[in-house]
Amino acid sequence: MVERSDYGKYLFGTGRERLDELAIFEIGGSKGPIYRSLPQRNAKRVIYREIDNDEHYFRSHKLTPRNYKDFSRQMLREHRGTTEGIDALTIYWDGKEVPYPFPDDSFDEFHCHMVTGEIIGRGVESTLYTPTAEIFADEVNRILKPHGRIYLTTDGSGIFQVDSNKHRLSEQEDSMIEPADRLIQRLRNHGFSLNELDANRGLKRELKEEDYGVKIKEASFVPIIPFTDIHNSPLFILIATKAPPR
Repeated sequence: MVERSDYGKYLFGTGRERLDELAIFEIGGSKGPIYRSLPQRNAKRVIYREIDNDEHYFRSHKLTPRNYKDFSRQMLREHRGTTEGIDALTIYWDGKEVPYPFPDDSFDEFHCHMVTGEIIGRGVESTLYTPTAEIFADEVNRILKPHGRIYLTTDGSGIFQVDSNKHRLSEQEDSMIEPADRLIQRLRNHGFSLNELDANRGLKRELKEEDYGVKIKEASFVPIIPFTDIHNSPLFILIATKAPPR
């Protein structure tokens, strides 16, 4: 069990065996804490790949919904990387557009922290721009290496879409319970083990700890300070580790 006092250490790799190479994927936040922490990471070489859907970036490169994928794939093809130290690259890509342009088993860490807006749809079927909780979990599983970890934090406006017809906060929280549960269950079906699951208010009441094999704790901003500069109260915090190969 990860203690709150060790939350940041768990993220930044304290206590892990030093890696020759650590590959990190993040949705959004090239100027955020994950990016800024790269020199501190417990690896001789860090590969960082971020997808960003900043509208200014989109306009400045004259990108459209039709051509941005080709542009970003070309960036990836032409990127030569570095032989040591930190190799960081940001490409434009909508976080709702899965699959992401990376091969299977590419990353040791998958980060999605308070910046993704509405990615996962509440429905059981995907639309063009809203993957289901299951499809998002499938993509996390696809691009993470065995033993890889997903780190996910969100506030009320974060990764789970809320029903716009729900005006009270309690009603909005209720609309997140089902996709949150489905995301957790799909990750567990892929063999992920939950290291940390924190929730707040209605989510904590409804997400039963016996379903997930981990004690659900009250979500607090304090332990996620290393994750985000957004000082909103977190609603949901998840750390899970992919199973080793069979």
